[in-house]
Amino acid sequence: MKFSVQWKAMPVGDGWDIAPDAVVWLSVAAVEASFQLSGEHYVGTEGGGAGQVGRYRRVGQFIQSGNHVYMPHVSIDEVNQIHFTDGRHRFAWVRDHGATAIPVTVD
Repeated sequence: MKFSVQWKAMPVGDGWDIAPDAVVWLSVAAVEASFQLSGEHYVGTEGGGAGQVGRYRRVGQFIQSGNHVYMPHVSIDEVNQIHFTDGRHRFAWVRDHGATAIPVTVD
């Protein structure tokens, strides 16, 4: 199935005196290899094991609706493992639907 995602960075709140987060493109395969190590936070194929029943399906419906989709936000810890602050289900859905690269925001 072909799909197009209209990615959008999370906006900074009005009046906040901070710069927007940087946007970087990451390899889905590289993110997945690290994400699999996250234990209970890992979202498996078709949303399995995520602990939030129905979330994966709803995310997929939203992405397919053509609305703008906020980019996932990630950080990297001291052992270079990726952690999702926001967007792990969005990542899992595009991963399962053939994406090879994904834009994310980072601090």
